[in-house]
Amino acid sequence: MGIISSELAFKCDKFKVYMVEKESQAGKRYTDWDIVYNDSVVVLAVTKDRKVVLVKEHVDYSDKDVTQLPGGGTKDRESVEAAVLRELSEETGYTGDKPVLLTKLSQSTRKLKHDVYYFAVTNARKSTNQRFDADEIINEVVLIDFDALLSMAQNGTLETAGDAEAVIEFSRHGL
Repeated sequence: MGIISSELAFKCDKFKVYMVEKESQAGKRYTDWDIVYNDSVVVLAVTKDRKVVLVKEHVDYSDKDVTQLPGGGTKDRESVEAAVLRELSEETGYTGDKPVLLTKLSQSTRKLKHDVYYFAVTNARKSTNQRFDADEIINEVVLIDFDALLSMAQNGTLETAGDAEAVIEFSRHGL
């Protein structure tokens, strides 16, 4: 019972698909497919004057723009810490101090695995021009007072639950 063999069937810059030969509890062999997404990072970047750097971008699942924390997927052999600073720079033109892990959210089912790491970057400051990936449509970089964002997180008015959790964790860490 379990996995007999696993072979990489498809690979792109965002995920890998494995063809997996398995054996059921009843002893029957079958072929299945597993999808493993690259790790993703989300960045809570806070300036010296406690403004949080957000992006207003078009997302595929909505007809409207969504204002959210910047982030994206890791590239081959890239650490999540390196991806944090790269994504922050690409999407906003900002940089900052060494990333601090706030929380990790994992989505794992029988056929799908995806981890999202939420990091804080303090002392965020504008350092360069934005450099978008081909599939990104970021319309604006928005700065919002941390206390206002924390209030939104606590009353459930942030547009993504993960962003709300990151803001609350940042507050708990006292960063």
